[in-house]
Amino acid sequence: MEASNLALSEQLLCEGIQKIYTQQLEQQLIKISCHIFDRIVVFILEGVITPPEHFLNRNNDVRLVSRVRGELDRIIQPKIKDLIEKTINVTVTDFLCDTAIDTDRTGAIVIFEFPSRTASLKTSDDGTHNRKAL
Repeated sequence: MEASNLALSEQLLCEGIQKIYTQQLEQQLIKISCHIFDRIVVFILEGVITPPEHFLNRNNDVRLVSRVRGELDRIIQPKIKDLIEKTINVTVTDFLCDTAIDTDRTGAIVIFEFPSRTASLKTSDDGTHNRKAL
């Protein structure tokens, strides 16, 4: 991916993630950092903890706030996965994510594959390999 396309894709992902958080959780993120590497997207979201989660955390209900955050992440992650797949035209194979409630940050590493554009190898009956366009 060219540098200009890369920067545009990163910007579109940041805007899309902000939109997801605003629409789904009515949460305005403070900062979004997103970087696309060879087959990996890495992002850090700051300001992800919602007012109810802050309330639970201040009242030392760590178990409940962790469960709430887990459910919110479970709902939001597929939306971010879809955004990544559509924005950079890839297939996400792994989505590794964690939220630190005390620091109000979510970090994720998303591993993806590009759609197959290369020829696949097909073995013929005589054991030779023939290229077959997909």
